[in-house]
Amino acid sequence: MKRRIVLAAGWRTPWVKAGGALRNEDAARVGAAVARETLATSG
Repeated sequence: MKRRIVLAAGWRTPWVKAGGALRNEDAARVGAAVARETLATSG
């Protein structure tokens, strides 16, 4: 039997213009931070 994972909580990543405040951040690092926060706060 296959089990499905449902993520019923989430966070929005910051909205900034391309080349702006997050220009030196790696997209995978930002996504990982969002995933960690979601898992930490969703119980």
